[in-house]
Amino acid sequence: MKEYIEKFLSHLEVDCNCSAHTLRAYRTDLLGFLDFAGEKTHGDAAADAVTRQFLRNYLAHLTLAGLKPRTLARKTACLKSFYKYLARMKYITVNPAGLLGTPKVGRSVPDFLYFHQLEKLLDAVREYAEREGAGTGYFPLRDRLLFEVVYSSGLRVSELASLNDDSFTAGGFIRVMGKGSKERMVPYTRRLADLLGSYREARNIFITGHGALSCPAFFLNKKCRRISPRGIRTVFSKVIRETAFEKKIHPHTLRHTFATHLLEGGCDIRAVQELLGHASLSTTQVYTHITRDRLKNVYLSSHPRARH
Repeated sequence: MKEYIEKFLSHLEVDCNCSAHTLRAYRTDLLGFLDFAGEKTHGDAAADAVTRQFLRNYLAHLTLAGLKPRTLARKTACLKSFYKYLARMKYITVNPAGLLGTPKVGRSVPDFLYFHQLEKLLDAVREYAEREGAGTGYFPLRDRLLFEVVYSSGLRVSELASLNDDSFTAGGFIRVMGKGSKERMVPYTRRLADLLGSYREARNIFITGHGALSCPAFFLNKKCRRISPRGIRTVFSKVIRETAFEKKIHPHTLRHTFATHLLEGGCDIRAVQELLGHASLSTTQVYTHITRDRLKNVYLSSHPRARH
């Protein structure tokens, strides 16, 4: 079965253009299933010997292990895709996962910041950058810009890490390489544009100080290399800790805030879908929650007796 797993992963990478993150997740899920199958069959886990009941037993085992419904749903989807591929390639005669049910996962409202909270956060990050680097040090400027870019343009962490110096166009757009290597153009704010000049100047000094002539990556780590998604999350945690902000903030919190503020401002949901790089509109619809302030304003302006 391990050989089939490798062929399936190669198919996802070459034919489906799946991201490295997706490939890692599928590999982890399938190898976990292979370990379970090998243990239950004493090492004889042939792909064509797996039945629907065996798969259900595996999912029941995961449920008893305490996995959340969202994780179970992902692992189920992985198994369904894997066995669909095996059946299509005729490696097996019967697809045991064809009628396998998928656990229902409720959509939770994304965590976001109200505008006054967002302004307070960005002010705190600006003060932190000025305090740490007197407004000119590379890393304080980099850390501030990370926050500004996510709220300005709603990028994912992986997209943020993959930005290059030429990703920012003179026309006010960011060229973003999203999931599945799909490129999109996302505008950025005037406030961000005003910061780019001083950041690039500090970045060039930092690169020269490391003996390099140039570096394509826009955001750099201490070794003058491209910062990783994990490194970006570490920066967010450190800055939030240093600013003693009122709540825990992740990069995705600002992405959620970006989408929420656009919709509240009247932006069309399909435009928000394009800006976020969502393949499906249903993914974007999770942001159509209504904040308390907007709900009250709509109520006051619509109900005939609301102001009496």
